[in-house]
Amino acid sequence: MKDTAVERMFLAKSLFRQGVASCSKEQDHFEFSKGILSLQDAVELGLGAVATKVEAQLKVKTSFAEYFNVINKKMASEPALPYERELFQLNEARVKIKHFGILQRPEDHQTAVGAVEPFLNYITTKYFGVKFENISLADAIMKDDVRNLIKKAEEHLFLKKMKECVETLAHAKFKLIGFRFMKGPLVRALMGNTEDESLDWEKFDFGQHAVWLLEQGID
Repeated sequence: MKDTAVERMFLAKSLFRQGVASCSKEQDHFEFSKGILSLQDAVELGLGAVATKVEAQLKVKTSFAEYFNVINKKMASEPALPYERELFQLNEARVKIKHFGILQRPEDHQTAVGAVEPFLNYITTKYFGVKFENISLADAIMKDDVRNLIKKAEEHLFLKKMKECVETLAHAKFKLIGFRFMKGPLVRALMGNTEDESLDWEKFDFGQHAVWLLEQGID
């Protein structure tokens, strides 16, 4: 994924989470209505990312319905985008809230709200080759080794292995910042006076050199 697509879909993911949390409070019509706004914004961000991906021509001001029209027209040889009817209902609810101040009730929008997650997962899987739940800003990191470390840290976080998560993040930071200080005689001293002036990441002993790392501000 290109950086712009990663950022847009990650923002969509963040808005989706907010929307789900708000819509779960079914007794609070203010909170539920706020959730509708967040979910619709998430869908529109996803549609915009797809339109850019397939190079569909968008107007400066594109209506919600036009996103579906231009994408389906551009991809005419493939099945049309799914959940169009349900998501139109979601957009209609957004218009009532945003433009007319009419709060919405959960019992009227269960189908529309339920369509958001499968739709977002469909477009990210089909057009960007990744599941929606796995979208991460880490995908925008250019350096393979650093990106892999950040993704590993995310896995630790998901499993609530906080110590391992923090350690892995520290390694990633060191890969980005610490190496620039470690050249020539210093590397040879740290690695046991080897002739090679480059640092072997796999052999570096963090525990042994903890004081030096702290002195460099890499804590």
